[in-house]
Amino acid sequence: MADSSIPLSDSSHESSLPLPSETRISNALSRNSVDAYSSSPYYIHHSDSLGAVIVSKVLTGDNYYNWSRAMRMALNAKKKLAFIDGSLPRPATHSVMFSEWDRANDMVTSWLLNAVSGEISDSINNGVSAHNVWIELRERFSQSSRIFELTSSIATSQQDNLSICAYYSKLKPFWDELSSISMVGPCTCAPSKSAASL
Repeated sequence: MADSSIPLSDSSHESSLPLPSETRISNALSRNSVDAYSSSPYYIHHSDSLGAVIVSKVLTGDNYYNWSRAMRMALNAKKKLAFIDGSLPRPATHSVMFSEWDRANDMVTSWLLNAVSGEISDSINNGVSAHNVWIELRERFSQSSRIFELTSSIATSQQDNLSICAYYSKLKPFWDELSSISMVGPCTCAPSKSAASL
């Protein structure tokens, strides 16, 4: 028979303490609480698949900015943005949530690879996480996409009623930025020659 002189633990007090996110998710899993777990970034809906393409246009290189915006929106809607922005790092292998993280990470990595052209996909160093893939794509294409935008702006710019001096002032920021990020030589187009003679 239990000794009544031994104080019982205050279970109600313990249950009121805040739980770490990993523990909350683990408890939700153990209770088969679908409602609680569905709000977790680890949750994978039954309609999600490794072969899914979650954006309308794949990354070809020049469209990086529009593609990255669309991809972030799609991943945010699926509560998976944390896998690419680095806010949900890989747990230790002995963690109770490691297998859940690994499974969701594989799903997000697959979505990223499905959303790029075949040439880009073949050249990606997959690494160990979707975050690594995202960083690699950003480093490779964010600059080249901006270069494309700048060269397009220069090529399609028209003098219209601007004076040569005003037209030069309009184009110079494009040339300066392009030079700073790509180390290209001076522009040899007609507007540049005219401006250089001022």
